[in-house]
Amino acid sequence: MIQLKRFFTPIVMNEDFEFSPEHAHPKAQALLNEDFYWSPVEEAGPFGSDDGADASYTFAKWRRDHADEKPSVFLLELFEDWGYPVFNPLETSESGIRALAEAFDAEMIVRHDSAVIAVGFAQFALEGKIDIELQSWTQCAIQRQLTDEMMEVFDARYDARRRELLGKMAQVVNQMGN
Repeated sequence: MIQLKRFFTPIVMNEDFEFSPEHAHPKAQALLNEDFYWSPVEEAGPFGSDDGADASYTFAKWRRDHADEKPSVFLLELFEDWGYPVFNPLETSESGIRALAEAFDAEMIVRHDSAVIAVGFAQFALEGKIDIELQSWTQCAIQRQLTDEMMEVFDARYDARRRELLGKMAQVVNQMGN
């Protein structure tokens, strides 16, 4: 059993742990007030994709022993472990995204960004704050996901819903503050 240290109530992580309002920091409970934020199956939600779920739970476990390290250290180690490409996480220009899509499969970029987004939301859910660097990475990952190039990875019937949820997440990330 893993126990994360927090100043209010410790989260006990075991095989039944899930990201949920009940297990979240009070700031996350207040800000992440729609069900999709916590859904383990909503593909566009922070914890709903396979990569998002794996990254967020792995981060929560890692964070216990690395509370003073930047989440970017975790992400870079995770990407290396998963064999994912490493690229400028702040790249959001149209030409830059096109170059990324040519260098790497668009689906791989989506998977990469899903992990970044999940870790950003996981840190906020666990700690009630987000590292400033991770906040920037998360904002840029959401921006990339909203481009037509990345939206093509998904069924067109899902575009409106995906854009709506990503838009809501973008607004929330801006409000997370430190």
